[in-house]
Amino acid sequence: VLLQHVLLPAIQSAAEYDNFPVINIVSESPALSSLDFLAEALPLPPEPSDEGLAKFKEQSANMDNAPRRAMGPAELLVEASFADLRHGGDGNLSRAHGLKKGEPRKNFGEQPFPDSWIATTAPIAMGMLTDVLGELILHMGVEGRQELFPILLSIYRAWALGTPTSCFLSTAGGDEDDISVLDDLSANGSCWKPCEALVRIGCVEFSRTATVLASVAEKGELSKEEVLEWWKVISESLAETIRLNAGLEVDLHHELVESKLVALGIKHTKYGERIDGKVTEKIEEDEKENDNNFDEESKDQDNSTEDTKEEVKTPYGVGTVTDRRTDRYEDTSEEIHISEVELSWGATLYGCFPATVQEPIEPENDSQPDSSTISSHSPQPLANRPASSSIPRRPALEALSCENYLDRFVPALKTRCVAAHILNQYLPATITAMQSYINQEETQCFLSALDKSRTMALQANRDEDLVHAFKEAMRSEWDDGVEEVERALAAMGRSSSVRDLGGVSDGGGGEMFFLTQEAGANRAMIHLLMVLYTASSNPKVDDSNFVSRWEREAFAENKLMTQITRVLQKFLDSERTEGHLLDVNVWRSHAADGATKVPMVCTSFVGVVMSILNAFLIFSEDQFRKHLHVIYPVLCDLVQVQSEEVRQVVRSILIKQVGSLIGQY
Repeated sequence: VLLQHVLLPAIQSAAEYDNFPVINIVSESPALSSLDFLAEALPLPPEPSDEGLAKFKEQSANMDNAPRRAMGPAELLVEASFADLRHGGDGNLSRAHGLKKGEPRKNFGEQPFPDSWIATTAPIAMGMLTDVLGELILHMGVEGRQELFPILLSIYRAWALGTPTSCFLSTAGGDEDDISVLDDLSANGSCWKPCEALVRIGCVEFSRTATVLASVAEKGELSKEEVLEWWKVISESLAETIRLNAGLEVDLHHELVESKLVALGIKHTKYGERIDGKVTEKIEEDEKENDNNFDEESKDQDNSTEDTKEEVKTPYGVGTVTDRRTDRYEDTSEEIHISEVELSWGATLYGCFPATVQEPIEPENDSQPDSSTISSHSPQPLANRPASSSIPRRPALEALSCENYLDRFVPALKTRCVAAHILNQYLPATITAMQSYINQEETQCFLSALDKSRTMALQANRDEDLVHAFKEAMRSEWDDGVEEVERALAAMGRSSSVRDLGGVSDGGGGEMFFLTQEAGANRAMIHLLMVLYTASSNPKVDDSNFVSRWEREAFAENKLMTQITRVLQKFLDSERTEGHLLDVNVWRSHAADGATKVPMVCTSFVGVVMSILNAFLIFSEDQFRKHLHVIYPVLCDLVQVQSEEVRQVVRSILIKQVGSLIGQY
């Protein structure tokens, strides 16, 4: 009762009614957060017998105004908490005695939103719920799993996905004029969309539930059977959340492109048709198992596209034809041939243009081109957008325009990418902590969910219409002209133009988000399969924990090598075409979780490649020898890459694994 009717409603209400500007912040990358000022969850208070707490109690008793009676356990914790707050401590009450000596207050940096509940208190509140799980609910057996954990799961998912989740999914039987999956609100606003700050907090704490379970299991506080039952519940919840989030991303992707075409007055079915209110995907599956010809086909397509481009003159300046298509409007069956022209000053023009057009026409009175023809527009600035908890009702088709469809979908899609990144980022640590309890059923759930997340990011990154929408959103947020944006991006070492380097553009097109998500999903899948494949030689894996034994190595072998081959080939192809264009400091500044400011495959996938190479180091001699015909040619290619860190690990593999096979070491 206390959890369901007091704590959770209070926390949720505080999150929904926080209207400070923190709710409008959207990071430029999932791995490079603009919300590093958020507070952190506090550690659990120490036991009454803790040595540091005893020192604090002794110091308090020797103070001039100390009470004559001794402080009880609860009072001692309260006094230590007050001392920690007064002197700028880190929340660890075991070190509170060091703050009682009149030390100056530590400076942890200025909090930009000191009055915001989300910025200062939300992480602590959600951390408290996770601590309640570890200290109480995990010890309550069936009652905890069936009655109490679902209550916590509801708020974890509400902050990670929104509430209720069905509001964000396409619903059958909807009005064909209602195309938004974001704004299906009831009269009292029952559908709630969390801001990025809440998404980050919710996903971190949700991922921490498995770590808490591992800590309790390591202490021996639960039987092995209880740990297995709890792991099954938590792992299935995590996998389902990853799957649901990927489904939301797919819907948002299609909704954004459809809204863009509707705002321009175009009925186009390239990305899907609505059947009974659902989007039926028409993107051809372009990546299959063991498909080694993908990269060659992509290069051929890029070359053929480049050959067909032609320069034309339009009423608004010289441009290059980047695409041609045939559209059909609602009120006529006539087919109209549309050319997509990228103008030299950055805008994109859609219309019927022959190969040669008359000289440019100077606009009268220096007026700007009509926004219904040119998609270079200026939506409402980010700072003036409505609060994330106040989403407008779903509009009809005619309510969409070039000025509002970006504001409706691009930030939401970015936030979904953030959720995917955090869930993927924490999963390897979760798998490592629970590796003795992983069963085949949970493995298949994780692999299916992660593959859906990976496939979504892969397809989104190849969608030119989506890339264009992200670029337009970036320009509108800068609220400057094209030249000012180009100068600013150039100062950051980026460009907003699309370069034919493996199909990757390098500024504002969403690649930073989708490449990070794709890399994170690949890294989690490979780590899971690697743990299973090397379990027999891993002393940390206790086979006695398994209720039913299963052939982990046989299950993981083919899947692992397929993933490894695909990722390494993709990395090498990108490194050959793009790597030489990067400054050496870019390689040195990358992070293992994909945190990079340069959205390229070779930079985003460095962390995945490092995970693969470290996996090779722990292969048994028989495992390494069995796959040497695949591994050795790749190692030879990796010797030439720009990343010094990658080359160092390759050297270690050659010395340890290859050297032992040839009898040198």
